[in-house]
Amino acid sequence: MELQIHEEIQDLLISMEEDMAKNKGQIYFSEMYFNFSFLNLTGSTVIGTRHSINDPKIKKLLQDSYDFISSGVFGTGLLVAFPFLRFLFPQALGYNTQMKAVKGIQGYAKVSSPVEDFPSVSCIK
Repeated sequence: MELQIHEEIQDLLISMEEDMAKNKGQIYFSEMYFNFSFLNLTGSTVIGTRHSINDPKIKKLLQDSYDFISSGVFGTGLLVAFPFLRFLFPQALGYNTQMKAVKGIQGYAKVSSPVEDFPSVSCIK
């Protein structure tokens, strides 16, 4: 595990240095790098594979995760109190965005999982 963390930190620093050199004088947002490193470290521990920071699959996974988490900010309290509202106002309460993100995350898990018959949530159409 310590070796994986060390390798991930090295890749993180190299990627950040390259991007900062490319974008001199501009504002630099680093949160996606840390999210990527954490996800990559977790994935390499659980699934056994690491991804390149430029891998489109991992970028989509990070975007889907971000969309899922940020979509519930407005409607979470309402949906806890009145769960039927997700069917009446799915776009406004973020339900459609959450379901789209869950499908993307499941798609990544199916492709990346060593398990042949990967289980999925049956309620998602």
